[in-house]
Amino acid sequence: MDTDPQHTSARNTGTEDRLRRVWARLLRHEEIGPDAEFFESGGSSLLASRLLLRVRREFGVELTLEEVYEHRTLRQMAALVDAGAPRTGAAA
Repeated sequence: MDTDPQHTSARNTGTEDRLRRVWARLLRHEEIGPDAEFFESGGSSLLASRLLLRVRREFGVELTLEEVYEHRTLRQMAALVDAGAPRTGAAA
């Protein structure tokens, strides 16, 4: 059983799947696994800026560019979004 709270939290809330769709639109490909890294998957600083805007719209969470660089994988970023996600006001 996976007891990593970051992994479990993201998986249980569906954040990882929703964030995967955001990444897929930005990166223009669908094959994005949980351990995919944003920049290794074709992301750039410009796309990272667009990602910040889309995460704010989709989840109601304000990430920083620094956090995108520190939490590069889909799984890590989903856990970060869950940690900062408001319980009301975010688009579903």
